[in-house]
Amino acid sequence: MTAIDISAVGLEQGRKQAEALSLSIAWQEADLENIELAPAQYDLITNFNYLQRSLIPQIIGALRPGGHVIFETYLIDQQAVGHPKNPEYLLGHGELLNHFREFRILLYREGRFADVAEPSFRAGLLAQKIG
Repeated sequence: MTAIDISAVGLEQGRKQAEALSLSIAWQEADLENIELAPAQYDLITNFNYLQRSLIPQIIGALRPGGHVIFETYLIDQQAVGHPKNPEYLLGHGELLNHFREFRILLYREGRFADVAEPSFRAGLLAQKIG
């Protein structure tokens, strides 16, 4: 398992939690805007609360055939209720499905959800890379 984040503080918090649970994780401090993910390297990639559209093709390429992606972040509707407000960081309706249209979609949700501390507008999926 590899955890990648730009924040040294966030990585250290994760490292401490992983240590307490005896988890083996490789920690990589990196700016995702300047990273190159190795092709066909991962069986599972997760992405939460972060949208960098230029990274999505790399995520797709970094998954092994049969690998899975879990991706969830904010929808454009989020502008009306809270942060973030910048459309660059908000998905359009159906956009997430479009990015992973070549995948087998195992679970998809889009809309207003109250399963987090503050209700928010989100889109999320669990999908499997085919072939």
